[in-house]
Order: sequence, then C-alpha cells, then structure tokens
Amino acid sequence: MYGISPLIDQYLRSNNLAADGGLGVLVRRTEIERLPSLTALSYDDIIDNVIRSSRLLKQQFNSLMEENESERKKLLKKRIQIQREMERATNELMSNPSLVKKISDILRLGLLRDQTDDDDISLADIDAEVAKALTT
Repeated sequence: MYGISPLIDQYLRSNNLAADGGLGVLVRRTEIERLPSLTALSYDDIIDNVIRSSRLLKQQFNSLMEENESERKKLLKKRIQIQREMERATNELMSNPSLVKKISDILRLGLLRDQTDDDDISLADIDAEVAKALTT
C-alpha cells in the first residue's frame, strides 16, 4: 500500500488522479505538532453541546407545533360556529317569504337608484332600509 490508505487509494483511482502526485512536495505538519490550548473544547464537549442544542431546538419546534395545532383547532371551531350561524340566519330568513320579498324589493330599488346615478341615496340608506324591513 506504500503508506496510502485504501480509502485514499480508491478516491485517487475514482477521480483519475496520479497516486504518486505530490510526493516530491514537503508538507509542514505544524498543526499536528501544536497542542490545543487548555481552554479549548474537546470533541466530546463539542458533541455534547451539539446534542444539547439539538434537543433544545427539537423541544422548541414541538412547542411551536403544539401551539400551531391548538390555534388551528380554535380557528376551525370558530369557522364552523360562524358557518352554522350563517346557515341558521339564512334558514330563518328563507322561512319568511314576505320578508324575502321585502328585502329583494329594497335591493332592487337600490340597484335601480345606482343605475340612475342618483347621489341622494347611499349604501348606508339602503342598509338602514333593509334593517328597518327586517325589524318589522
């Protein structure tokens, strides 16, 4: 093997690199000779820190997901409640044909007034007429 590991040899062959390339170049190994400082983290310390931060991120993610799910359920319940109220109001309105006739006449009158470009009647006036018709 001539001092080359099988992994490096396989890498050199797979990339069509010369196995003897760079043999004449001296490489300084100052990094290997220099000892790490006493305050430097060891690999175990780094791994422990990464595991701790990974667990913390996972807990935060799960907490956010639970909050999101809770909020989604609240909004879904609210939407269903509003939908039921609208359905109830529609059914109540549709059960009174004379009231439906009054409202349609008022709306038709409002549309006719809009087509004639009469600025004296506003949407607020039409809303007031509809509300008045609903209470009578």
